[in-house]
Order: sequence, then structure tokens, then C-alpha cells
Amino acid sequence: MNSPVINQDMILEILSRFPASDIEKSRLLNKECNKRSYESWFLNLNRDRTNSISGYFAQYNGGGDNYQTSFVYEKTGSQNNGVSIDFLPPGKVKIEACDASHGILLCVNETGPSVTEYIVCKPTTKQYQIIPNPTMQTFAGSFGLAVNRLNPFQFALVRYEGKLGVSRWWMTSGEGLNRLWVLKSSFEKSWVKVKDIKGVGIGENVLWTPSNDMVTLSSWDRLCLFLVKTSKLNMIHMKKERTNYVWFPFRSDYERVDMESWMKAENCS
Repeated sequence: MNSPVINQDMILEILSRFPASDIEKSRLLNKECNKRSYESWFLNLNRDRTNSISGYFAQYNGGGDNYQTSFVYEKTGSQNNGVSIDFLPPGKVKIEACDASHGILLCVNETGPSVTEYIVCKPTTKQYQIIPNPTMQTFAGSFGLAVNRLNPFQFALVRYEGKLGVSRWWMTSGEGLNRLWVLKSSFEKSWVKVKDIKGVGIGENVLWTPSNDMVTLSSWDRLCLFLVKTSKLNMIHMKKERTNYVWFPFRSDYERVDMESWMKAENCS
């Protein structure tokens, strides 16, 4: 007797009502479910049905090492629900990295002379944990953040369809483009090219791949959403001042994460 055929459309219709943590688990069902759950129509449907948000933190130096941040919504006309990092402990707070798909930020907070705190937080639920300071041999440092699990909470690095990815500016036949590679699994030893994103003439860099058919491009004066299938460019934000922003993509639900259990596990290890 043949096994019943799984209706992928029905599965995705159900999953579109789930929080991000449950969708992450369901992507293990099969390859087609995994791939389609990263398409823009599904992610946008899930965002609307779960009252999630999608946008970008803009950060700039306000002078004297005091960093200012504001939030820009990806969807025009979205209601401002007060998403910010103002709930963090007082000091000179700076965003260093983010896991865009889970709405988790890594921040650094200077609370006094030569006193620095590293903080992992979820702005939509106003949760945060101060984590141990990394030991570095030099003053130069680069930070990344990728969430592995939410309950218990675990984090590690840039992802594409759930895989580790990297993008690089490339010149071919006199044409500039951004080329994206991924590691198919953690056991792979080489990168596989998955997408070429042609330049659109604004001196842009690839900031994020919010879905497998959309790319966020940033330049010194604007933030754009590039639709790969139609080559259409939608403006998200245009700077009115000449301040240099650093952008952090952000997509999040309002489900609380179990940070307390994660911290207990880390302290026992």
C-alpha cells in the first residue's frame, strides 16, 4: 500500500500561523517544506498572522561614542509598537550583531571607564541577559550572532535558508554583482554558489536575504528591497541627513524565549 501524499500547501497554511520557533522545527519535515518556508509570500503571511514585525535597526554615532538607534519597518504603514533597545541597562549601548530571523541582538554596553558588558537581548519581549566577556588578545574584534535554539536558548553566525552563508562583491565580464555561497551542511568542506545578485547602480551592498527571493541592499543614502524574480527595486528608507548608518536587519515575533534556562546550562558547563 502506497504511503499517502503529503499536501505541502496544507502544511504551509497551518505553519503560517505558528511562531518562529515552531516553524524552525517543522522545516525538518522535508526539503520542499524547508525551501518554501523561506519564500517571501510565506514569511509575509506568517508575519501578518502572528503579529510579527520585520524591519531594520539603524545605528549611528551621535558623538562622544554615544550611539543612537532607531527602528525602520520593512512594511510601509506598519504600526510602531515601540521597538527599541531602551530597556537595556544604562550606559553607552551599541549593537554589534544580530540574528535577523529570530529577532535576537548582541549588544555592547560601556557602563564606566574600562568596564564593558556584553548583552544578548530580544527587543520585542524586552528580555536580556548579560553574558561573559570574550577574551581577545588584541583590540580588533568582529562579532556575529546566529541562534541555534530558542528553548532552551542557544546562539552561535549569516544564514540563507537555514544554512551558513556568505556574500561577496564580484566582477564578471565587466559587470558588478554580489555572489552568495552557502555550506549545505556543517560537515561540508567547500562553499556552494547559490545566487548572483546583479548591481542596480546605487553603489549597494547586500545587507540581508529576508527570503530566498528577496534581497535587502544598502548604500550610503538609502535602503532598498530587491525582488530577484522581477528585478524590481522597492525603496524602504531614504536618509535625510548625511549621517553614516549601520543597518541591522530584524524579524521577530512576540514570544518570550527561555533565557533563564540557557544561562543556567551555560554556568554549569
